[in-house]
Amino acid sequence: MKLAKILSAFVLTFAVAMLVACAPSNSEKAVEKMKKAGFTAAATTYSEVQEDGAVAVVSGTKDSLSQALSGMYTATLYKTAKQAKAAYNETKDAEGKTNCTLVGKWVVWGSEEAVKAFKK
Repeated sequence: MKLAKILSAFVLTFAVAMLVACAPSNSEKAVEKMKKAGFTAAATTYSEVQEDGAVAVVSGTKDSLSQALSGMYTATLYKTAKQAKAAYNETKDAEGKTNCTLVGKWVVWGSEEAVKAFKK
């Protein structure tokens, strides 16, 4: 029983670490990642941490005129994962649904392809 608890804690910790490991650590790395995936990318880094904890925003579209509108995305980086989760929870409607995805300290909104590329 004790071993099962220890193993489950290890597996959960590993899973969380892998999720966070996939998230870019800063806006420059996010821009690089999205450009490699075939998206345009522009970053805005705030000179001071915003009231909600936001520190940067990266946005863009698919790097193809025919797919630009269907490939739009915006990703906001927060100072802490706790602030990102709070911002993510604020995007939920009354039924608990949202069009955003939480990726480490990032809250990402956009096309399925863009979100997948950001998480990869």
